Amino acid sequence: MSGGDLIWGLVLCGTGIFIGVYGELLFRFVLAMIGFVAGFTALYLLLGGQTAALQILIAVAAGGVGALLLYRLVNFGLYVAGGALGAVLGLVIAGLIGLGSSSHTWLTILLIAVGTGGAGFFGPRLGAMIIPLGTSAVAAFTVVYGYVVLFQSTYGLDASDPGDANSRKSLLVLLLLFFGMAFLSQWNIAKLRMRLRH
Repeated sequence: MSGGDLIWGLVLCGTGIFIGVYGELLFRFVLAMIGFVAGFTALYLLLGGQTAALQILIAVAAGGVGALLLYRLVNFGLYVAGGALGAVLGLVIAGLIGLGSSSHTWLTILLIAVGTGGAGFFGPRLGAMIIPLGTSAVAAFTVVYGYVVLFQSTYGLDASDPGDANSRKSLLVLLLLFFGMAFLSQWNIAKLRMRLRH
């Protein structure tokens, strides 16, 4: 494992744990973190052929723009949380049916766009529950992706394309376990805060 993979994997796992624990409580700050991770990851992966320094510099700038944008969109937080939930669902579905290869990138992007738009539009109808659902989904995906980055050589995985069905199933189980823990903890904290206000 390279030093860059170690740092990136630890950052992803740490970010996912923070979002999973504080997603509902510090929602505005968590939105900024989600924006940074999304912007950074997207540009980092798109600039794969460039030098490492240029790749990181541009990705950090894109992450900063994403963080600022989502931090400012807190008034539309229910839509953003729904969109985040839909994006993760799109990525999970793409992974489950094996669309990780570059020849199917357009289909993966379509699934993410449909998930983001659909859940972003209908998500707020779930009320306050959409924030823990959306942030828990992002947290679980981020932790699992960080885990794959950290242990891809150990398990023979490729961080961008888990190869066989057994790898996908084990990662799905890990994702569901972390999602369940994060959602239940956030939802119980939210209900406790509502009771204390009344």
